[in-house]
Amino acid sequence: MEGVIVAICDEDILGKNLVFEDAEIHVSPEFYFDKKIDALEAISLMREAVCINLLGNNIVELGLKHGFVHEDSIMYLKTKNGEKIAYAIVYLFSF
Repeated sequence: MEGVIVAICDEDILGKNLVFEDAEIHVSPEFYFDKKIDALEAISLMREAVCINLLGNNIVELGLKHGFVHEDSIMYLKTKNGEKIAYAIVYLFSF
């Protein structure tokens, strides 16, 4: 299967450490930040993708609003102060 893998996160969580159960996850700028994009470009990239990795309440909400993410597939990580941060990985298949 060929295709594009897209990873997008909200700008405000870049460089932060998040917690999921007993694991601490660093939101690495080296992984998530190639360039700053707006919502229209994010939607365009999601349309091209076979796999979408979305981290952050705003970008996951955008994916949900445009039908790329189902609400039952959203996981939640937490900041050190307990704020919930949405996370979704989606595989898009075409037959």
